[in-house]
Amino acid sequence: MTAFSFDRIIAPCEPGTFLGTYWETQPLHLARKDPGYYSALFSSAELESVLQYARPQPPDLRVVLEQVELSAARYVNADGSLNMNQLYKAYGEGHTLVVNSLQRFVPKLALLCRQLQELMNFSVEFNVYLTPANAHGLHPHYDTHDVFVLQVEGKKTWSLYGSAQQCPLLGTFQPVIPVSVLPPLEQVVELSAGDLLYLPRGHIHDAATSDAHSMHITIGIYPTQWVDLLSTALTNLALKDVRFRKALPVGYLNDGGSRQYIDQQLQALIKVFAENASTELVHEVQADQLIRKSSPLADGHFANMDAAAKTLGLKSRVVKRANMRCRVTAVDNDVRIQFPGNTIKAGVEYKDALLFVAGAEQAFEVDALPDSLDPGRKIILAQRLIRGGLLQMVKGDQQP
Repeated sequence: MTAFSFDRIIAPCEPGTFLGTYWETQPLHLARKDPGYYSALFSSAELESVLQYARPQPPDLRVVLEQVELSAARYVNADGSLNMNQLYKAYGEGHTLVVNSLQRFVPKLALLCRQLQELMNFSVEFNVYLTPANAHGLHPHYDTHDVFVLQVEGKKTWSLYGSAQQCPLLGTFQPVIPVSVLPPLEQVVELSAGDLLYLPRGHIHDAATSDAHSMHITIGIYPTQWVDLLSTALTNLALKDVRFRKALPVGYLNDGGSRQYIDQQLQALIKVFAENASTELVHEVQADQLIRKSSPLADGHFANMDAAAKTLGLKSRVVKRANMRCRVTAVDNDVRIQFPGNTIKAGVEYKDALLFVAGAEQAFEVDALPDSLDPGRKIILAQRLIRGGLLQMVKGDQQP
């Protein structure tokens, strides 16, 4: 299939226009009149295979009708397999089938998910919703993450009611909104196959099918918010400054006189925070968390390891595996390179070489590693990084 990217997902809207006009602010609807636009991403036949062979379990699998979830006992067998006939029956009765974290089961979506995470530096999740004709799965609600709806098959009508809360905190309570207190309907959008709808977090919506089934993928974006940055900075400062770790006065809620003292101390600590919070340290913590949330993608690495063990030499070319963000840190007398799925520790003499690897955007010869390492150590390091899952040998390269 033609490679998907963020640009292609939102085309013909330009990324700059999207970020400046729609992101976190207002919905974007793109009607393409191109039913096959997203068809290479996924299909209902592929969903059937995921259910049959990957066996997603609740809560990753949900079967929903009018906000009511079907008991898992109806469709999960004792051995963990799914009773497909019961899922067919539920679908025929009007239930929507939802698979969360779809990228865990579909390699091509895992790759796209990683690309989006690298672009945005936010967590990304793919969900899929399969709804029969004349059905309504979920009542009006809002999400605390941003959502791109990619209509893959059929069509679905979306009712948009405006924002319950602009930019709600991630993971906070998401109530189902009773019809009696819904804000005024702002827009009705029919998504046909190939269309896109972007919904900022906090935007109330619901969706239903009419005379056709629907399958859409949602790409959920879970952004790092300013409050997360402030919280990280405050925690880092508290680890170093005892004033932030001291207890409030004993019985402070019972003593009205404590309030003035607490107010004074709070203002003093706010000033200390403003003067001493470390932006650099916060960036390091956020980078660490982003890498820890990622895992390497399956790309035939076992075979690559076998080939490298036999043929890797100084003139062999190696390259970082796809979408492997990494960072190098010094800890005590060691240097470490962190990347999705692993952290490798080495002596300080390897620092320049690890920094070289972390910054490499293209394939390079093993001999191109900094000369702070002798030829033997260059090969040893390359082998270690291949075994550890960061590098792979370029196919066809052999020891001369």
